[in-house]
Amino acid sequence: MASTDASPVPVKNKAWRVTFPIMDADGDLVTGATGLDSEVSKDGGTFVDCTSEATEIATASGMYFLDLTATEMNADTVAIIVKTTSVGAKTTSLVCYPYMISELSAAPAFGAAGMGIEEALSWIVAQMRNKITQTATTTTLFKDDGSTTESTSTISDDGTTLTRGEYT
Repeated sequence: MASTDASPVPVKNKAWRVTFPIMDADGDLVTGATGLDSEVSKDGGTFVDCTSEATEIATASGMYFLDLTATEMNADTVAIIVKTTSVGAKTTSLVCYPYMISELSAAPAFGAAGMGIEEALSWIVAQMRNKITQTATTTTLFKDDGSTTESTSTISDDGTTLTRGEYT
Protein backbone atom coordinates (compact mmCIF):
# COMPACT_ATOMS: atom_id res chain seq x y z
CA MET A 1 0.00 0.00 0.00
CA ALA A 2 1.02 3.56 -0.54
CA SER A 3 -0.14 7.13 -0.23
CA THR A 4 -1.62 6.69 -3.70
CA ASP A 5 -4.31 4.50 -2.08
CA ALA A 6 -5.67 7.63 -0.41
CA SER A 7 -8.85 8.88 -2.07
CA PRO A 8 -11.82 10.98 -1.02
CA VAL A 9 -14.18 8.12 -1.84
CA PRO A 10 -13.51 4.62 -0.47
CA VAL A 11 -14.02 1.92 -3.10
CA LYS A 12 -15.29 -1.56 -2.28
CA ASN A 13 -12.58 -4.24 -2.52
CA LYS A 14 -9.81 -1.69 -3.19
CA ALA A 15 -6.99 -0.78 -0.77
CA TRP A 16 -7.63 2.56 0.92
CA ARG A 17 -5.58 4.95 3.06
CA VAL A 18 -7.59 6.95 5.58
CA THR A 19 -6.13 9.92 7.50
CA PHE A 20 -7.49 11.06 10.86
CA PRO A 21 -6.55 12.80 14.14
CA ILE A 22 -6.18 11.16 17.54
CA MET A 23 -7.48 13.52 20.23
CA ASP A 24 -7.73 13.77 23.97
CA ALA A 25 -10.86 14.63 25.99
CA ASP A 26 -10.24 18.38 25.47
CA GLY A 27 -10.08 17.96 21.67
CA ASP A 28 -6.32 18.49 21.53
CA LEU A 29 -4.23 16.44 19.12
CA VAL A 30 -2.30 13.58 20.73
CA THR A 31 1.26 13.35 19.45
CA GLY A 32 3.34 10.21 19.71
CA ALA A 33 0.39 7.99 20.59
CA THR A 34 1.57 4.71 22.11
CA GLY A 35 0.19 1.19 22.03
CA LEU A 36 -1.83 1.77 18.87
CA ASP A 37 -4.38 -0.94 18.10
CA SER A 38 -6.30 -0.60 14.82
CA GLU A 39 -9.34 -2.80 14.30
CA VAL A 40 -11.92 -3.17 11.54
CA SER A 41 -15.49 -4.46 11.40
CA LYS A 42 -17.09 -5.37 8.08
CA ASP A 43 -20.88 -5.13 7.75
CA GLY A 44 -21.40 -5.16 11.52
CA GLY A 45 -19.19 -8.17 12.17
CA THR A 46 -16.85 -8.59 15.12
CA PHE A 47 -13.92 -6.16 15.22
CA VAL A 48 -10.63 -7.81 14.22
CA ASP A 49 -7.07 -6.51 14.06
CA CYS A 50 -6.21 -4.62 10.88
CA THR A 51 -3.34 -5.87 8.75
CA SER A 52 -1.54 -2.55 9.37
CA GLU A 53 -1.41 -0.26 12.39
CA ALA A 54 -2.08 3.45 12.37
CA THR A 55 1.04 5.55 11.76
CA GLU A 56 1.60 9.14 12.85
CA ILE A 57 2.40 11.61 10.09
CA ALA A 58 5.94 12.90 10.66
CA THR A 59 6.99 15.64 13.07
CA ALA A 60 4.65 14.92 15.99
CA SER A 61 1.58 16.13 14.14
CA GLY A 62 -1.18 14.31 16.02
CA MET A 63 -2.50 13.23 12.59
CA TYR A 64 -2.33 9.54 11.69
CA PHE A 65 -3.04 7.33 8.71
CA LEU A 66 -4.13 3.73 8.36
CA ASP A 67 -3.73 1.59 5.26
CA LEU A 68 -6.61 -0.84 4.81
CA THR A 69 -6.26 -3.79 2.43
CA ALA A 70 -8.68 -4.60 -0.39
CA THR A 71 -9.98 -7.48 1.74
CA GLU A 72 -10.64 -5.13 4.69
CA MET A 73 -12.53 -2.82 2.31
CA ASN A 74 -14.66 -5.62 0.83
CA ALA A 75 -17.90 -4.69 2.62
CA ASP A 76 -20.84 -2.32 2.33
CA THR A 77 -20.08 -0.78 5.73
CA VAL A 78 -16.55 -0.59 7.15
CA ALA A 79 -16.18 0.53 10.77
CA ILE A 80 -12.70 1.28 12.13
CA ILE A 81 -11.53 1.92 15.67
CA VAL A 82 -8.03 3.00 16.61
CA LYS A 83 -7.22 2.57 20.31
CA THR A 84 -4.16 3.88 22.12
CA THR A 85 -2.67 3.42 25.55
CA SER A 86 -1.65 7.12 25.69
CA VAL A 87 -3.04 8.67 28.87
CA GLY A 88 -6.08 10.85 28.16
CA ALA A 89 -6.35 9.86 24.49
CA LYS A 90 -9.75 8.84 23.18
CA THR A 91 -10.46 5.96 20.82
CA THR A 92 -10.85 7.20 17.26
CA SER A 93 -13.82 5.77 15.39
CA LEU A 94 -14.40 5.99 11.65
CA VAL A 95 -17.18 4.61 9.45
CA CYS A 96 -17.16 4.45 5.67
CA TYR A 97 -19.44 3.07 3.01
CA PRO A 98 -17.27 1.84 0.15
CA TYR A 99 -18.58 2.73 -3.28
CA MET A 100 -19.29 0.05 -5.90
CA ILE A 101 -17.80 1.01 -9.25
CA SER A 102 -18.38 -2.17 -11.25
CA GLU A 103 -21.12 -0.61 -13.40
CA LEU A 104 -19.07 2.51 -14.13
CA SER A 105 -15.86 0.55 -14.70
CA ALA A 106 -17.49 -1.80 -17.18
CA ALA A 107 -18.43 0.96 -19.63
CA PRO A 108 -15.11 2.83 -20.12
CA ALA A 109 -12.83 -0.01 -19.02
CA PHE A 110 -9.29 -0.18 -20.33
CA GLY A 111 -7.95 -3.69 -20.12
CA ALA A 112 -9.20 -6.47 -17.88
CA ALA A 113 -8.85 -4.53 -14.62
CA GLY A 114 -11.03 -1.57 -15.64
CA MET A 115 -10.64 1.78 -13.89
CA GLY A 116 -11.86 3.50 -10.78
CA ILE A 117 -14.40 6.31 -10.68
CA GLU A 118 -11.71 9.00 -10.40
CA GLU A 119 -9.84 7.68 -13.44
CA ALA A 120 -13.09 7.37 -15.42
CA LEU A 121 -14.15 10.95 -14.64
CA SER A 122 -10.67 12.23 -15.45
CA TRP A 123 -10.76 10.44 -18.80
CA ILE A 124 -14.22 11.84 -19.64
CA VAL A 125 -13.03 15.37 -18.82
CA ALA A 126 -9.97 14.82 -21.04
CA GLN A 127 -12.30 13.75 -23.88
CA MET A 128 -14.17 17.03 -23.58
CA ARG A 129 -11.20 19.34 -22.97
CA ASN A 130 -8.03 17.97 -24.53
CA LYS A 131 -6.76 18.03 -28.10
CA ILE A 132 -8.08 15.27 -30.37
CA THR A 133 -6.86 14.51 -33.90
CA GLN A 134 -8.59 12.37 -36.50
CA THR A 135 -7.06 10.61 -39.51
CA ALA A 136 -8.76 8.18 -41.88
CA THR A 137 -7.90 5.29 -39.55
CA THR A 138 -7.19 6.63 -36.05
CA THR A 139 -8.62 8.99 -33.42
CA THR A 140 -5.93 10.22 -31.01
CA LEU A 141 -6.68 11.79 -27.62
CA PHE A 142 -3.78 13.79 -26.21
CA LYS A 143 -2.76 14.48 -22.60
CA ASP A 144 -2.95 18.01 -21.15
CA ASP A 145 0.36 18.98 -22.77
CA GLY A 146 -1.24 18.65 -26.22
CA SER A 147 1.58 16.52 -27.63
CA THR A 148 1.69 13.28 -25.61
CA THR A 149 -0.80 10.57 -26.64
CA GLU A 150 -3.29 9.58 -23.92
CA SER A 151 -5.14 6.94 -25.95
CA THR A 152 -6.10 5.99 -29.50
CA SER A 153 -9.05 4.39 -31.24
CA THR A 154 -9.18 2.75 -34.66
CA ILE A 155 -11.61 4.03 -37.26
CA SER A 156 -13.05 2.22 -40.27
CA ASP A 157 -15.52 3.46 -42.85
CA ASP A 158 -17.01 1.27 -45.56
CA GLY A 159 -18.84 4.18 -47.21
CA THR A 160 -22.05 3.42 -45.33
CA THR A 161 -21.07 2.95 -41.68
CA LEU A 162 -18.32 4.65 -39.68
CA THR A 163 -17.04 2.39 -36.89
CA ARG A 164 -14.88 3.57 -34.01
CA GLY A 165 -13.08 0.91 -31.96
CA GLU A 166 -12.35 0.95 -28.22
CA TYR A 167 -9.79 3.41 -26.94
CA THR A 168 -6.54 1.78 -25.88
